Amino acid sequence: MHSGSRTESEGPADLTGAQHLLWTGQQLHPDVPLYNMAFTFEIEGQLDADTFRAAFSTLIEQVEALRSVIRCVEGVPQQSVLDDFPFELDLIDLEAAGDPAAALAEWAQERCERMLDLEARTFDSALVRMGPDRWAW
Repeated sequence: MHSGSRTESEGPADLTGAQHLLWTGQQLHPDVPLYNMAFTFEIEGQLDADTFRAAFSTLIEQVEALRSVIRCVEGVPQQSVLDDFPFELDLIDLEAAGDPAAALAEWAQERCERMLDLEARTFDSALVRMGPDRWAW
């Protein structure tokens, strides 16, 4: 294991500095998503959404940081890397919007305002269809 993380079967580990900031921010301001940020990457050309979703699932299986969650153990926040991490990449269709780019910006802002359940996951992700050969991730 690297960066101090452990799988569920190995037990919890101390938080990284970034994880500690995220957890502390949610404790101090439980209704304010202080550290939520949206990054969008536009993809032009043909894309098979099912293949993209399968690739993202494989990424999650292989990258411990994506399977890391924060749970309190005897009152102390700890990180655990989940062995079983159920996550399905959302598929959002904005193709019919009058201005898909503006609709994406509005959707991303609204999505950033959602609080993360740090005991379930520390990230969010979606694939957005903006046109026949235009996507954003």
